[in-house]
Amino acid sequence: MQVRLDLSGLKRLQRNAETFHGEHQVKLLEILSPQFMRSNTRFSSLEDMLSQCGIPEESFGDMPIPDKDDLTRRNTKFQSWQEMINAGAIEYTKKQLFK
Repeated sequence: MQVRLDLSGLKRLQRNAETFHGEHQVKLLEILSPQFMRSNTRFSSLEDMLSQCGIPEESFGDMPIPDKDDLTRRNTKFQSWQEMINAGAIEYTKKQLFK
C-alpha cells in the first residue's frame, strides 16, 4: 500500500520562511494592524487609539517609553508597549509564513 503525501503546503511555508532571512524593516502599522488592534484593544486601529486618547500621531514617535507603557496598560491587554509590539510582530510573522 502506498500513501501519497501532499507537501505543497510545506514547500510554500519553506518559500515564505526564506523571505524572512536576514533583517527586515516592517512598518509599525503593519505590526499593529487593524485586525491586531481590534483583537487586543477596544480600538479599530492604532490611529484610532491615539486619536481617542488625545495623542497627535506626529508626536507619538517622540513620546517617552514610560508614557507609551502607561497608554498601553490603560488601553490594551498588554502590560507594556514592548510586550504589545512583540505580540504584534509574532502575529505578523505567522501571517507571512502561512499565507
